[in-house]
Amino acid sequence: MIDTNKIVLITPDRNDRPEFLEHCRRQMKGQTVKGPLHLVVNYDPVPGVIDLVPRIIEGLDVARKMGYEYAFIIENDDYYPQDYLEKMIPLFQVADMIGIDKTIYYSIQYRSYKVMPHPGRASLFSTGFRIGALDRFKWPPRGTLYFDIPLWKHQCSKAFASLENMPIGIKHGKGFCPANFHNGIVNGRPMKKMVDDRSLMWLRRNVSDDSFNFYKGLMK
Repeated sequence: MIDTNKIVLITPDRNDRPEFLEHCRRQMKGQTVKGPLHLVVNYDPVPGVIDLVPRIIEGLDVARKMGYEYAFIIENDDYYPQDYLEKMIPLFQVADMIGIDKTIYYSIQYRSYKVMPHPGRASLFSTGFRIGALDRFKWPPRGTLYFDIPLWKHQCSKAFASLENMPIGIKHGKGFCPANFHNGIVNGRPMKKMVDDRSLMWLRRNVSDDSFNFYKGLMK
């Protein structure tokens, strides 16, 4: 059995979308698994500088010093079902790095969603790992944006979960969003092959009531 008191949840944050961070904190407090520490790394950013990697490194340094053995990356603007940790944690019994090999994106502006499979890796917001497994990890440049790609190339044992209730990558355009897709737009146009949800019925079925009201409030 995995000791949940040895698990840390690391959230990189730039203090530029406090409403999302508050919602993220509520989601983590509402998890069915109790015990993990939620560590928010939110020192003041340099405007326009991509600093995801340094924030994760800082969070892991703190976690190691405190004796934590496992980590999940929890992004402040994404949706997590209440049983996310409960369903994911058992995978640590068979692998050092765990995740979900497909991603659901939801665009707040365009009220639409998309499912993207990517066999062999997970998105960063649905990734967990044994901290010691990264001892020999070659960290990418500090300004790396898509950190999930080099992370999942690291040589260690890996396992993927198939969840009925999936986390969802929320696209919104709030705060510093350098990543492509982050506001539902690619090269000035809406993402392709998005499924229409102007009725919000898909969103209502796939997130909690609290999260639905939060996201709906952002659409006003």
